Amino acid sequence: RTIKFCFAVSPASLRFLWYLYYLPMLFVPLCAVFISILLGKGEHYRLKRRKWCLILPTVFLLIMVLTNDRHQWVFRFPGGSVWSDADYSYGAAYFFVFGYIILCSFAALGIMIKKCRIPQEHKWIRLPFVPLAITVIYSILYISGAQWLRLIAGDMTVFECMTFIASFESCMICHLIQTNVGYEKMF
Repeated sequence: RTIKFCFAVSPASLRFLWYLYYLPMLFVPLCAVFISILLGKGEHYRLKRRKWCLILPTVFLLIMVLTNDRHQWVFRFPGGSVWSDADYSYGAAYFFVFGYIILCSFAALGIMIKKCRIPQEHKWIRLPFVPLAITVIYSILYISGAQWLRLIAGDMTVFECMTFIASFESCMICHLIQTNVGYEKMF
């Protein structure tokens, strides 16, 4: 982000740096799935090969975004103008990218809830869904082009990464992710 706004000058480099925003947007939800799979496992547990295959669709979607200039399946640019993030529309592949991000997000939370040791009727168990629901609503409004939203919270990558942090924090509050507690009593 810093390179894009402070150092990059050519439209092509600005556009490619914009495409790179999708690196964390795709891999943070995948990491959430891996974290949820690893919860409750021993220190020496390693993911099975078939679970590592989850990387393949993520890499494929990232490559599709990064090569968008060749096919314009993710972002479409009007003819006769400089291609930039100031004037574009979404292609069909963008909705696969968006759907994959949402799928990984809810899959990670679902796996955590399935592994949960606290009773399912616990009222706080719904708390982690709040940041994810906010992310979905924000993304839909952002994709629809709501200008007021772009003024308030215009950086989709930062917003989505922050809501993932909030989701993980709420999972710790709900004890879906076990943490060390009781330090005050110990000391």
